[in-house]
Amino acid sequence: MIDLIKILVHPVNNYEKVFFIIIIIIIATIFLRLITYSMKHLKKNTDIDMTGPYLIRDLLQYIVYIVAALLILEIFGINIQGILVSIGIVSIIIGFAAKDIISDFMSGLFLLVDKTVKVGETISVNNFKGKVIQLGFRTTTIKTADNVIVTIPNSQLGTTPYANNTNELTTLLTLPILLSPNIDIEEFEKEAVKTCKKLDFTVKDSIMKINVNEINEMGTKIVLVVGVSDYENIERYRVIIANKIREIINNMNNKKQETNTHKIMIK
Repeated sequence: MIDLIKILVHPVNNYEKVFFIIIIIIIATIFLRLITYSMKHLKKNTDIDMTGPYLIRDLLQYIVYIVAALLILEIFGINIQGILVSIGIVSIIIGFAAKDIISDFMSGLFLLVDKTVKVGETISVNNFKGKVIQLGFRTTTIKTADNVIVTIPNSQLGTTPYANNTNELTTLLTLPILLSPNIDIEEFEKEAVKTCKKLDFTVKDSIMKINVNEINEMGTKIVLVVGVSDYENIERYRVIIANKIREIINNMNNKKQETNTHKIMIK
């Protein structure tokens, strides 16, 4: 194996240099894909906490990148030992220039050791709330209820207060609604709350109300707030509630039209 490495890093001519660089890139790519495949296979076929494996994956990927880069440098005749010796000086300079990256990296280590955040848990940080789908050395990735992917630097989790909502019994579902000017807001709120309380996934004693955001020539912009029991299915719940709200609005519009028609007939 050592002899093979010597042959790789000491090519005779430029053609061999190009050939060996391509070989190194191919081998590195194969290793990276094997690491990614292993993580996907592990996640799919086991129920273990993926926090540790994801961090190990990131570490292995960094090692592959570094080894491949060092081998390519050696092919070009650059003294790797000299580079390693000078790392002590360069690292000080890099430390000042990349202090945020180092902070993110160290925070990732602390998250792993303290186990305050795990893959699969639901957290809230900086007005974002979502399920942790990936925890790396530098960043933590969450998916919100709206399927928005948010990447959070680990240093923020180390310095900014955040909430772990995994064991939270109630999640607030919000639904923006535009009411036409002819709909009474208080009457609509009563009907909406009454309908939502009948749904089996809503928490009956939780907050159920509407917030008025804006009134313009198009109507009234409101937000319906409903407490639901399962954050994982919040998008499905939002669709169900939206259909119920549409029925309420249609019924109220039809009643209004019937009333106006009746008044016209009386006149």
